[in-house]
Amino acid sequence: MKFIRIGFIKGTHGLSGEFKVAMSTENIKLLETLEYFMLGKDRKVIFSSKIEYVEPMNDLFLVKLENINDVDTAKKYKGYEILIPMTLLPEEDDDEVYWFKIEGADVFDQDDVKVGILVDYIESGAADIFRIKGLDDKYYLISNNKDHVLSIDVRNKRVVVNTQGLVDEDL
Repeated sequence: MKFIRIGFIKGTHGLSGEFKVAMSTENIKLLETLEYFMLGKDRKVIFSSKIEYVEPMNDLFLVKLENINDVDTAKKYKGYEILIPMTLLPEEDDDEVYWFKIEGADVFDQDDVKVGILVDYIESGAADIFRIKGLDDKYYLISNNKDHVLSIDVRNKRVVVNTQGLVDEDL
């Protein structure tokens, strides 16, 4: 079974074992459907626990899991991914694509010259930022908007970008 990361444990809250959770998906309703949290690393489940409650907390979520009742135990899970089976993912809208479907995609410029490989993304509010490992082994960032990301071909794992939007990560 394949698992998808939908968030991660950002830290703890209070003394009773609550977690601060950052979501990697805009589909927050997905949280409402979950009965268990599966926590892991590198998309491999290490621990699973029943959810007691989930509450919004600014741009994060406050989550309490069964059998984690103190801050010291909770601290052990900081940085762990929140995983779900791929089969639980809802269908994407027409203008959406799940990250796992394009991770590792070849990235080309508007002249069809390969510039690198899509390796990561950063959520930044209005538009996600794609991180590209260039052919020169440098890393570049580009905003995922219609002016910078010209097309995404999920089937062929191919992304076309406007190089005017590329920024060297080290700047």
